[in-house]
Amino acid sequence: MPTTGLLPYYVSEARKLTRAPEVYHLASIVTLLGAVLDPVACAYLTWDNGLSRRERLFLWTLLIGPAGNKKTYSSELALLAVLPHVEKRHRSGEGGRRALEDMLIHEPNPVLHVTEAASWFANNRQAGSMEGASFWTQVYDGYYMPRNRADSGDDASARIRVGVTLLLMGPDEEIIRTTRRSDWMGGLIPRLNICRAGRIKRGPGGAEWPPEILNRIRKAVDRIHGLAEKAQYLVLTKQARVTWERWQAKHDRMMETVSELHENIGSRVPWHVLRIAAIYAASRMSTVVERRDVVAACNFGRFLRGCSLSMEPKS
Repeated sequence: MPTTGLLPYYVSEARKLTRAPEVYHLASIVTLLGAVLDPVACAYLTWDNGLSRRERLFLWTLLIGPAGNKKTYSSELALLAVLPHVEKRHRSGEGGRRALEDMLIHEPNPVLHVTEAASWFANNRQAGSMEGASFWTQVYDGYYMPRNRADSGDDASARIRVGVTLLLMGPDEEIIRTTRRSDWMGGLIPRLNICRAGRIKRGPGGAEWPPEILNRIRKAVDRIHGLAEKAQYLVLTKQARVTWERWQAKHDRMMETVSELHENIGSRVPWHVLRIAAIYAASRMSTVVERRDVVAACNFGRFLRGCSLSMEPKS
């Protein structure tokens, strides 16, 4: 994680409240900070040939591990920290894709907090369904074509611009058991940042945020939101871009040595890393994504990639 700014402070304070793995706190707050930033700003990446890309900042994250290792508690601590900025967009539960489609018409930037990921995957099953895979691909790309506008063809004016944040969690064995190989080959699941941690020692369940700490964290989130809202773009320096491109090239070479399933699951990690680097920069009150942000994000991305490659559906 970055060495300065909100994130290291947040994680250090969260660790005082629970024995949950540190990486759960980092993954949760980064995902939800992306939900704070995405409606008001994006990352701006330029190449030497004059081409450019605007990268959205929302993330889809799955916390997995043994039952009882504080996945839900870690995510709820992060939700409390950003609640004033996501309260009206926050949705919890295990609803199906059709319900989400209908919701997007009225709320294009929802924050979905799902504590039973296995059930949620079952309700959003895409196996053998091109329609389902197409829906999640569209949503991840930042737009959505409502069913009642399907006769508009590829008319861009008929699309709704969306930015869906997903923070899901569940026991890893249950998720592996209830999903199929086809679920992992396209659409929803390959677009997740999978964050896996092991068992923890038993003990007290956890404490609430001390009011003064929560107030301090929320003031920092307010400042980050205001800075991004005013700037609208978080721009990568050339050195940061070069560092990211080198890491992406190494990642792509590694993906050539793994199975087709794992290549598919890990294919989007470099773009997740770019979004995380931009969120890291914003978390230290900067609109310039520097090399140090990319280096820290690449290290986190390496961990997330390892978690993804450890997953193997049973059927």
